[in-house]
Amino acid sequence: MIVAGVLNLLYNYFRFGDLFDNGYKSSNAFWMTDAERFEQINYGLFQLRNIPTNIYYYFLKGLDPVVLNFRSYKENTYVLRPPYIKVGYPGVSFFVSSPMFLYIFRSDFSLKWVRHALLVILLTLFALLTYYWPGWPQIGPRYMLDLLPLSLVVLFTAFKDKETLPTLFKAIIFGSATLNIFLLFTMEP
Repeated sequence: MIVAGVLNLLYNYFRFGDLFDNGYKSSNAFWMTDAERFEQINYGLFQLRNIPTNIYYYFLKGLDPVVLNFRSYKENTYVLRPPYIKVGYPGVSFFVSSPMFLYIFRSDFSLKWVRHALLVILLTLFALLTYYWPGWPQIGPRYMLDLLPLSLVVLFTAFKDKETLPTLFKAIIFGSATLNIFLLFTMEP
């Protein structure tokens, strides 16, 4: 437990610049506009009207291009410059940061416990989608972490007939981990 605690403190330091900041100090209000703060205070944290916005940010938002900044009559350009892609506000889709979870749709839904787990996942997801904020700063949707442990267990039922994970799946895990490390350094301040 001591090793885990030390690793968590180091993780906090490398991620947020403070051993004791686990992200909640810099979450939400710091990144919100005045209009968003007004909205949150006056209309509440959970609203059905947040669902379409959060579906986009949780599952559809892609990477942002890094383009050259020409000073000419054109403000926008399609000419990319290194590092070519970056994470823009407020992060990227869950499936960009964790594409291995696309395999969850191949899980064994005939198992009763998998269906029960999916019910819990969907109820939690509903609450998350009604929340006013997808979470920032983080590469992917911050609050999807609430679903990951149970989702991972369900995901592995897609490979229940295999002794080891397929090479393609291992490559996806390695590739997405490498991409996430790269994206960590491209996040907007």
